[in-house]
Formats: sequence, structure tokens, C-alpha cells
Amino acid sequence: MSIKMDGKLVAHQIKSTVKEYIERNNAHLDLTIVQVGNNSASNTYIKNKVKACEEVGIQSTVLRYENIDEYDRCVDIPDTLKHITGTGAMLQLPLPKGWDENYFVNLIPSRQDADCLTEASLGKFYSSSNPYIAPCTAQGIIDLLDFYNIDIEGKRALVIGRSNIVGRPIAHLLETRNATVTLAHSKTRRSDLLRLFAISDIVITAVGKPDFITEEDAYQYNKDYRHDFYSYFETKSNRVIIDVGINRDENGKLCGDLSEDFKAKYSEYYSPVPGGVGPLTVANLLYNTVKLHHQEHKNDQDNV
Repeated sequence: MSIKMDGKLVAHQIKSTVKEYIERNNAHLDLTIVQVGNNSASNTYIKNKVKACEEVGIQSTVLRYENIDEYDRCVDIPDTLKHITGTGAMLQLPLPKGWDENYFVNLIPSRQDADCLTEASLGKFYSSSNPYIAPCTAQGIIDLLDFYNIDIEGKRALVIGRSNIVGRPIAHLLETRNATVTLAHSKTRRSDLLRLFAISDIVITAVGKPDFITEEDAYQYNKDYRHDFYSYFETKSNRVIIDVGINRDENGKLCGDLSEDFKAKYSEYYSPVPGGVGPLTVANLLYNTVKLHHQEHKNDQDNV
């Protein structure tokens, strides 16, 4: 029987660590969230982040730009991002269509980059075998694996999706833990993708497409490779599936890249959607804010 991984429980532990640090050091931390436009999903994410900040004692400020003119785009918003004060800051993505996300993200000073998405922050992240700050979702996946005592070293890991927010960072973190990592993407041949899934110990999906791999795929694959027993989907009874996808099904219900039934059938451990990686992304945003504070005051504060 597969075990459903409880991201909320792990997130609670991380938030408790954040709260203890703030109370122990009598520290004042604040997080500024900049939102451009009025994306409904972004509104929900920001609401969750503000609530999490309140739970641990971090002061949050949301700067919203809804009715945007050319002055806002070229002058006001860039100036705001460059001169944010306080402990941490982040730019809520996505930005309006046609905006250069990379340009605007990189306006945030790296010393306040709580998301770890600026080029300066990512440069430090990729150049270290033990990064101090990591992109929030990628670190959340590692936290989830560690909580369930899932050994990473020597395992075959398949990461589906190569974004700078999830795919590439988690591939790096898995490599630093001595996993053998394959990074698949939209141009990966379907037959290769299914074979990689079949032989992998850890599978992480971050493509943003519901039912990306289905029971029908598994059936057809096993039929095509019926003489290659060790490549069957179901022979990997100890497989771990981490689903990072956030999608809506035909009924408007939140779902991942893979169905819950599919994950339960083809894994020993799996993360649900919702309640899996999502809470850990928020928790690590808070934890990164603590780390930024500690970095600035490391001579005066206890260890994180």
C-alpha cells in the first residue's frame, strides 16, 4: 500500500523552527511581496503567504500594481524592486503577458532575495555543493524526502520539467546528494520518457499538465516492452513520486500532473495535490527570510 506524504506536517515543523528563531533572538523580520496585475491564482498564493507570515511572527507587506501604465512598467515598479527595504522580498509570478520576468526578478537585491531566483542568488546556489539558500519548491522537495527517510544517494531520479523555479534547481539538489539525475522536458520523446519513468526510483513532475502520464500510457508501455520485465512500471514498488503540478481538472478541482490513483498504484511514497509540496514552498519562503536575516546579523544571532 502506498504512503501519502504529508507536506502540511513537514511545513509545520519548518514554520516552528522559524518561529523559535524569531522568539529566541527577539528578531524583527519582514517580507515584501510585489504583485503586478490581478491573477486569481497569484491572489490565492499571496493570501497563503501572508497567513503563514502571521503564524510565525514575520511582518508582511504586499505592494500591488493592478492598473498598470507605461510609467509603472518602466519606472515605478523597477524603482520599487531596486529599493525594497527590510529582510526579504519576492516578486509574485507570473507577470502580465509580454513582461520580461527575468529582468524584473533580477532587480531585487540578492541580499533580500527570499525566493532565490535572481541570477546572483542562483549563481551561488549552483556553485555550491551545500547551498545556504535554495529555491523554495526545490528545497521543499528535499525536506519531504528527508522527513520520510527516503535515501537519495545512488538512486535514479527523473525530473520532468526544466524551469529555473523547480526543474533545474531540484536536479541540482538531487545531484549534490549523489543521485543519478535525468532531466526530461517537453522535447523528450514519449517512449523515452515512459522508459525513464519505469526505471526511476524517484520521479518528480513539474510540467503543469494534468494526466501527463496515465494508466493507458502504462498499459501500452508494458505491452510494448512485455519481454523486458525489469522495465515494467509496476516492478518499481519502491518508487517515490513527487508531484509539483498545480492544475485544474474539468470540474475546476485542484489536481497535479498525475492522478492520485496513478501515483498510489505506481509508487511506495507519493505527494498529493493539494497538501504535498505546496505548503513546503511557502514554509521555505519563510525559512529563507530567516536565513537572510541571520546572514545579515550572524555575529549577533544564534544559528538558524
